[in-house]
Amino acid sequence: MIELLLCTLIWGASFIAQKLGADHFGPFAINCYRNLMAGVFLLVSIAIRDRQLSRLKKVLGDVPCTAKWSRSALVGGALSGICVFAAELTQQLGIEHTTPGVSAFLTANYVLLVPVFGIFLGRRAGLSVWSGVALALLGTFLLCFSAEDLRRETLSLGPGEAWTLLCAALFAVQILVVDRFARDCDMFRFSLVQMTVAGLVALPFVFLPSEMARASWTGFVAGLPALLFLGVLSSGIAYTLQNLGQAKVPAALASIIMSLEGVFAVLFGWLILGDVLTLRQLSGCALVFGAVVLSQIFARRGG
Repeated sequence: MIELLLCTLIWGASFIAQKLGADHFGPFAINCYRNLMAGVFLLVSIAIRDRQLSRLKKVLGDVPCTAKWSRSALVGGALSGICVFAAELTQQLGIEHTTPGVSAFLTANYVLLVPVFGIFLGRRAGLSVWSGVALALLGTFLLCFSAEDLRRETLSLGPGEAWTLLCAALFAVQILVVDRFARDCDMFRFSLVQMTVAGLVALPFVFLPSEMARASWTGFVAGLPALLFLGVLSSGIAYTLQNLGQAKVPAALASIIMSLEGVFAVLFGWLILGDVLTLRQLSGCALVFGAVVLSQIFARRGG
């Protein structure tokens, strides 16, 4: 569980880097660069880890060798990487036709879709999971919308909302793919394949006219700090923590824990950007935290 909490903590902080990076990169460029950067970071990390383990084995003699490349790491990592790219793409297409609040809330519906999809895979969730899902979605709703937003916006299903719901479905599939392969391979290698595939599939979109119009060396240098945060921490480390965490936690429970991303995003906005926390947002934070605690308590009791 600690890996998933750290993962959501990093993702919650990354919205600031995304906000800063958007001033210098197009949406497809920043996703391509961050994922490829994550791939390079993971490749170096794996090489260092394997070398250290080899040295320990020579000295101690009983240190287990690290896992090697496997079909699960290659196939699972590639499938997950395609899902990551597709989810990022549909989220971007959706947000062009809707508001950030609607986009954030609809994306969070992967919390609901993971146990729903799990039914078709023979993984029926218990009452504790469904209770956690309901609380997490209600809490996320309170985090995403103010009373003024609800008066101003109509929650109809237009093109933007449809794309964003597809994004939520793709993230749910990604979580289930990780759940399927997480216990059968070296998750660092899985993450390496995942991030590299996500970056390479996004690469052709970098050459779109809308992306090329924003490309400049000056902009790249100015946006590099944000890109490093997103590449190393958000993509490289956080996705790997997700993969490691899901090796121990069922997909439905993992999705509830990862719904804390919105809570951490609000808290970091308050701490770093000085955003004011409303009673509505605090209530939303409490509900999401309650969803995580409730689901964990009942899961340990077998409920």
